[in-house]
Amino acid sequence: MNEYEAAEILNGVVANTLSAQAMFFTALSAYLAVAYSVGKQLSRYQVLFVNVLFILIFVNQSANQYGLFQAAVHYVDVVETARSSAIDPIPNISRNVNALMFLSIRSLLLLGALLFMWSVRHPKSE
Repeated sequence: MNEYEAAEILNGVVANTLSAQAMFFTALSAYLAVAYSVGKQLSRYQVLFVNVLFILIFVNQSANQYGLFQAAVHYVDVVETARSSAIDPIPNISRNVNALMFLSIRSLLLLGALLFMWSVRHPKSE
């Protein structure tokens, strides 16, 4: 595989990652909108259903996007291998730091969304 082919694949992976990120934030926004607008009126079964569905979508999208991130890191390595040594390397953080940041941010978003639903359903009396 030459540098151009690897760069083209990398470009496609990055575009798919950005699309997956947009879909993720759409699902997160929809969950938060439902929690805010009708969270108090939902029955326990309905809340359980919405929460389980949200968690499944969240885990699926996170796993898929993590795979896309790993593919992007791989193709950065392929592009750098195909390049001549006279060209500066593509700046990139390590795979472990990338994974830790991604999973930490996603975990905080999941926890925050579920806590938001909890706070809407169980408001503190003042």
